[in-house]
Amino acid sequence: MFGWLVFVFLLILSPLAAYALRIDNPKTVVQMVPGEIYSGTIVLTNPTPEQVYIKAYLEDFSYIPPFNGEKEFFPPASLDNSASTWVSFSPQEFTIPPNSQQQVGFSIQPTEDFDTVCNSVLFFETSIGTTQDEQGKDINLLGRIGSLIFVEPKGRVKKAVFDELRGASGAIGGLIRNSGKSLIHMLGTYYLMDEQGIVKMRGELQETLLLPGNETNLTVELEKGLDSGRYTMIYTMDLEDGDMLMKEVDFTVSGSGVAKVLEVRD
Repeated sequence: MFGWLVFVFLLILSPLAAYALRIDNPKTVVQMVPGEIYSGTIVLTNPTPEQVYIKAYLEDFSYIPPFNGEKEFFPPASLDNSASTWVSFSPQEFTIPPNSQQQVGFSIQPTEDFDTVCNSVLFFETSIGTTQDEQGKDINLLGRIGSLIFVEPKGRVKKAVFDELRGASGAIGGLIRNSGKSLIHMLGTYYLMDEQGIVKMRGELQETLLLPGNETNLTVELEKGLDSGRYTMIYTMDLEDGDMLMKEVDFTVSGSGVAKVLEVRD
């Protein structure tokens, strides 16, 4: 209809982006008070034999279910927890020669009081080629890679809750929620012991990223053929910065493989 279509591929935080552009600073998390200034740099690398034109700009974002890192993007300053108006950067448009680097400086200055994490993403966008649609019209293929920015109130305390533990057929699950005011980035492990203390299962929990108020289910599938009886599941969750969350769950498994929670301990 318009004779020129634009396809945008959101290649976020991937050092192996299809168009090869790389950044050295995929995430910045700072604790600040209004009026304070934080300065940082992002180095972009063009490892290709061709020069690359880059346009930089800010957007807002939020994490979306199942909160494994997938995001939804919005215009800058459109979300209540946006940090976009606090961020300035330079240069905004530039060309990186073949096999070269470009440094982008940025600063963050909260201009108003805030009591919860605010966030934005600084995108670097470039053309990754052209193709044609079914009607033979030109399509400009754009790719972008982003650096996430999180501004947390100074003195913030991470608060995560893992509760509502319940059993099901062949599984144990619970609800993890961010009950605090900061970003929760959770990596976790679990192991399962029988009544004799013998480890029967172990594994990793789904990587989970939660902004305040976000919550999602964490479910562990039990191995098929697990004998009926009583077991204990031990969860260890790393919330970053030395913050940990642990939970022990006693449960039974019936002959048909249905789990039933008996007791939960911190």
